Amino acid sequence: FCSTNLYTAICAMRSSVMILLAGVVSLFVALLWIFIWAIALMGILNMNNSTDCAIWDECDTHIVIRNGRAMELAVLLISIYWTTMVIKNIIRVSVAGAIGSWWMNSESNISD
Repeated sequence: FCSTNLYTAICAMRSSVMILLAGVVSLFVALLWIFIWAIALMGILNMNNSTDCAIWDECDTHIVIRNGRAMELAVLLISIYWTTMVIKNIIRVSVAGAIGSWWMNSESNISD
């Protein structure tokens, strides 16, 4: 049973090579978004960063999050979750469409 399912999935994936390309592109888009998101997070956290330096090399950093900044952090968390779910679901729908069109295509089922 497992080998039949695996064979069917491999045949379906071979019929549309662009699925793999779409998956790789979405991975790089997600990594780019996480990089941009991390920079935005560092910017929000460093906005209210107060540093007490006794000597130039020895500093104690205190991160203060006020009410307005907590809302910005909440928006950032929602944005990272929302964006990653959108990217994931775009790939999920693309794969489902490609596999569905392969499955419903009677010529490929007869030739295999």
